[in-house]
Amino acid sequence: MNPLARLRDAAIDLAALQCLRRLGRTPSQPGVAVFAPHLWRVGGYERQAAALAAWLQQEGLAAQLLTERCPESLALQAAQPDWPLRLFEREWRGRGSQATIARGVLTALRPAPWSVLLCQSASPWNAAAITAARRAGRPCVLRLDTAGRLAELAATPKGRALLRVFRQVDRAVALSAELDDELRAYGFSAAQVRRLPNGRDTAWFRPPIAAERVAARDELGATGPVVLYLGRCEERKRVDWLLRAWPAVLTAHPTAQLWVVGDGDDRPLLEALVASASLAAQVVLWGTQPDPRRFYWAADLYAFASRREGMPNSLLEALACGLPCVAADVGGSRDLLAPDRGLLLPVDAAEAWPAALSALLADPAQRAALGQRGRAAAVAEFEQGLVYQHWRALLAELDPRLARCTS
Repeated sequence: MNPLARLRDAAIDLAALQCLRRLGRTPSQPGVAVFAPHLWRVGGYERQAAALAAWLQQEGLAAQLLTERCPESLALQAAQPDWPLRLFEREWRGRGSQATIARGVLTALRPAPWSVLLCQSASPWNAAAITAARRAGRPCVLRLDTAGRLAELAATPKGRALLRVFRQVDRAVALSAELDDELRAYGFSAAQVRRLPNGRDTAWFRPPIAAERVAARDELGATGPVVLYLGRCEERKRVDWLLRAWPAVLTAHPTAQLWVVGDGDDRPLLEALVASASLAAQVVLWGTQPDPRRFYWAADLYAFASRREGMPNSLLEALACGLPCVAADVGGSRDLLAPDRGLLLPVDAAEAWPAALSALLADPAQRAALGQRGRAAAVAEFEQGLVYQHWRALLAELDPRLARCTS
């Protein structure tokens, strides 16, 4: 281990030991601390963290949803009073800040019942939280949320140091077959790895009845067939591919609309593409919206060109709503749509999108068949209650008391 890594670990040890003196190493009370340091960024893993913590709480388990104290998290706490939020603070930022994260995590959790820590991604923040929990004698679970993350870590000395921390967890959860393979390839043992997909509430995300679909389309201003994307607007999501394909789609379907629901770093690029191609009447950039279901209900087709995924929530929600889906053939998208629940396109084939979208818009029978098969799969394999029962069983492997707690 290099000197900088030793100094970092020593700082984390010191911070944890200071808190452990206050904790007194007392026996833990059964409960789950779900670590999501930037919960106010409304994305896939943040939504999954909040939903899982809420479900655990409803099941009678003590659940803590741990995020950094800042103006955004304070606003979130005010807006979501029923969430089991617990805020931690860092005393300072910069070099050595992992030690302050570790100290903040333990300080925030000191008065709370928690016996297992669940981390939502392989980031430096999560590495600090894992180190803190292990110093406190608590087992840890890492949920790997995005394909390729471990390869990125393995490419740099700092990343390899983080990877060593992540390999110390008691369980590592893979959302997809691709992530399962990635965990094993980077040194996680068969005893550590568990395969658990994302889950969504299929009673809420459901196909609309005819009147609900008409109302959603009227409310949102649908004037023709609608292709929908919902999620972050960032480089790896490749939303620009959909905009670049749209002039060709309009040749075959002049009244078709493309709706992009979400925000992110690529928003200026998307706005420039809309302006340069004079697409303002056919492409709507909605920004972030609080109720995604009405968009699924109003749409005719869901398009998802992302080049790298864990298991995309929006694609799963679209399936649950009975919306036919087309996606790039990667990771969790493949697990959701293969073998016949949606259309998968070669991952790097930007040129395939105009023809694929146009063909599906022209074939309502195929869209209906895909939507029915996708809905059936969402209910059978990805229903939130079923998936979360598997999560509870996994957590009970680490603390059997979590299997006995009831509301």
